Amino acid sequence: MNEIQKAKLAIKNYAQDAHISKELFYFYISRIFMRISLSALSVFIPVFIYKQYDEKITMVVLVFATIYLFQLILNPISAKLLGIFGLKPLLISGMLFAVASVASLAFPDEYLNLSVFLFAILTAIYRVLYWVPYHIDFSLLLDKKTRGRQLAFLRNFSTLIIIVAPILGGVLISSGGFAATFTYAAIIMAFALLPILKINNVYERFSWGYIETFIHLFRKENRPILLAHAANGAQAIAVVVFWPLYIYMILEGRYTSLGIITSITLIAVMFLRYLAGKMFDKWSEKRMVLVGVLFSATGWVIKVFVNTPVQIVLADTYHQFGRVVNSLTFDAATYEQSADAGKYIDEYTTLKEMALNVGRLLMLFITFFLIEIFGIKVAFILAALLTLFMILLERQTRIG
Repeated sequence: MNEIQKAKLAIKNYAQDAHISKELFYFYISRIFMRISLSALSVFIPVFIYKQYDEKITMVVLVFATIYLFQLILNPISAKLLGIFGLKPLLISGMLFAVASVASLAFPDEYLNLSVFLFAILTAIYRVLYWVPYHIDFSLLLDKKTRGRQLAFLRNFSTLIIIVAPILGGVLISSGGFAATFTYAAIIMAFALLPILKINNVYERFSWGYIETFIHLFRKENRPILLAHAANGAQAIAVVVFWPLYIYMILEGRYTSLGIITSITLIAVMFLRYLAGKMFDKWSEKRMVLVGVLFSATGWVIKVFVNTPVQIVLADTYHQFGRVVNSLTFDAATYEQSADAGKYIDEYTTLKEMALNVGRLLMLFITFFLIEIFGIKVAFILAALLTLFMILLERQTRIG
């Protein structure tokens, strides 16, 4: 038996141990194509906007704030479509808008403002149509007894495939410019449509009206949902927006190096996620949350003092362990609570997505002013403080 056959056998045994069904496999294959595309792209989008607008971080903040504001406004409307069209058509529509959003960034420089505006709006529509049905379908497909192992396996399987994607993105930018990377990402993203055709369509009836949904979001009974997920969304902004910009500044514009460092971190994350998945199914949720919060919060503090490429890798690996534990614990518990919500599964998922966007917007609003005074590192301190709110997840995020 050669090494390739051994690797295939190991993956098969790992999948069987995690009880991966055929439909869940097809569902996640689609997600892998999306991640291949986004991994070659997402780390460079904040840098692209930053470069195109004369290195103004405030412009990056405004673009991402536009995306999340429109997503927050449109979430209740998309939830209503679940009962009309079902989850599958919404997923497909969302991916088509994702392809269009990425393709819009490939416009010539003279259409920069139009290009970025279209990117923001199309990305918001993609996220609205995609993420609510994605999380609902995922929560229905996961096995109750092995959620931790399933999430760890699926995310590691995708990470194994996408390890070289950030490097490729950096090489493409260095050799062909941003437009080459955006075109490549849009083509790969289009392939994500094919596996989705293999899954069943599911209809969910969303029972609240538009204004009623916002009332439920801010109800006292649902405050733990709002606080926990808003804190999660807020600290994630530092990962998505400010950390890539900070790495770019340290590397002084070396795109290939940025891609290589991102890939090295992905390899470390894959191993750490495997360990975290094993821990999740054996440890108590309280213990997992405490470990995740400790590593994640202190990881942000460590990142404040990073100044070299080696320090970037070490600090990010340490921090990612906390994020991996938090993510598995947070997501597995969220999917469990979504599935347990019964007839409220779509309402719960919609509130969760809206709460994430509230947190993202608040983080962007606060950093918009503070970065001008204290610099980009202030985002890491805020993220460390907000990560502490993850402990609110402790069985409190039940729909009321």
